[in-house]
Amino acid sequence: MTQMIRNTQQETNMNVNITPPPASSKADELVPSRYALRIGEIDVLVVSDGVLSLPGAMLGHNVDPAVRAAWLEDMFLPPDVLEWALNVVLVRSGGRTILNSS
Repeated sequence: MTQMIRNTQQETNMNVNITPPPASSKADELVPSRYALRIGEIDVLVVSDGVLSLPGAMLGHNVDPAVRAAWLEDMFLPPDVLEWALNVVLVRSGGRTILNSS
């Protein structure tokens, strides 16, 4: 896990409530590019860095392929590819900004 902590007046004045929405959203976009929320006095911003497509066989690689395919079907997931979301989290609280990229 990588963390960067900064404490500057400019970042302290930033607010997720004034974060503009994405300019446009594509119909085939899997996830919006960011989610902002406030938990008490803590501002949290989750930023998507895209999706990593992995072969479905990487999920439970030591499981019988028929069992894996049945489970994926039960979960309404395709059997051939796993879409792994890549996200980073930015937390602002008490004049500090923490970037969690793991």
